[in-house]
Amino acid sequence: MKDEIREHILAILNSCWHNTVGVPDIEISGQEMKEVESFIKSNRIEGYLYRALQKGNGNAVILRCCGALYKENLRAYSKIMESIKYVAKCLKNHNDEYALVNGSYYIPFVCKPGDRIQKDIDILVDRQKYDQIHKELIAHGFIQSIIEGETIREAGRIEKIVAFKNNKHVIPYYKNCLNDNIGDVWIDVDISELDEEDFKKFLEKRLLPDDSEITCLDLETNIVYACKTIYTKLKTFRYIKQKQDNVLFYFCELNQMIRDYFDCVSWEKVEQRVKKMKLEKAVYYTVSVLIELFGTSYIKPQRDALCNLTDRLNVQDIFLVNRIYDEKEHKEYVYDCSEKEYLFSMHHGQLLREDKKDQKGKED
Repeated sequence: MKDEIREHILAILNSCWHNTVGVPDIEISGQEMKEVESFIKSNRIEGYLYRALQKGNGNAVILRCCGALYKENLRAYSKIMESIKYVAKCLKNHNDEYALVNGSYYIPFVCKPGDRIQKDIDILVDRQKYDQIHKELIAHGFIQSIIEGETIREAGRIEKIVAFKNNKHVIPYYKNCLNDNIGDVWIDVDISELDEEDFKKFLEKRLLPDDSEITCLDLETNIVYACKTIYTKLKTFRYIKQKQDNVLFYFCELNQMIRDYFDCVSWEKVEQRVKKMKLEKAVYYTVSVLIELFGTSYIKPQRDALCNLTDRLNVQDIFLVNRIYDEKEHKEYVYDCSEKEYLFSMHHGQLLREDKKDQKGKED
């Protein structure tokens, strides 16, 4: 993507949170617009762009593109909310053993309707209680399943073992909930590395608009977990191969959460949770890039809080930002461009080169 177009998109996004950010219009060719539309869809930022573009700044062609996608998101909103409530109802007897995370938290409590769409429900599970959660989901008719082409099939026992052993990946749970007028419901499970006591400390109960109760992480832990999700997606080689590493919408949601709840955040608690969850590198990287992307929309106290957090984490290995490790093949890759250039590329894999020199040094 051309630098001029990239900076235009970033200016639009920054103006979503700060009205004084200027967004001069630019000319975009038909071919360039195809690339822009593909980028917007892949990174799921149409809701934020549409919200900002409605103010009258920016490119009119991008506004029309985002408007169509935004309307699709609005139509799907009620189904997403019903799916979240359905999963919470299934797990109502296990409120101290799991938390709704990522989109399942952002959509009810951070995003505005139409900002984004999601196809699955994300839950973080206490590792000591995963077996109970698994049994409860199976009892409610969910089956660990795999999509092959247009077919959904049950995963085999060996597939489940291999997925977890190789990548710590729990194969998603699936159920078609036609009787509840929801349709397909997918649940993605992430198993927490916290001990049981700490896991429970970081949970809180919140009410949806209809007073349905759900379990989620507290605000400070949500900030840390968002950083973990972004870092994992961008720095895990298998996500890059599967083209599941387009994460600009996660940065937007993290930014929205920090801005909406800034006066409520205890940055001391954020730092404590980072260290408890051993996510210093993930948070250092994510917050540093967040400042680079959306720094022009911050007021001084917001920028200071984020900069102070990265300073206190005392991460020495600053070269981690452009490195990706393939755990399966034991190879390390680097990319020789800025984080902005990397994030705005549609083909991350093409930007990687194997760092054989660094690997040889490790082997020696």
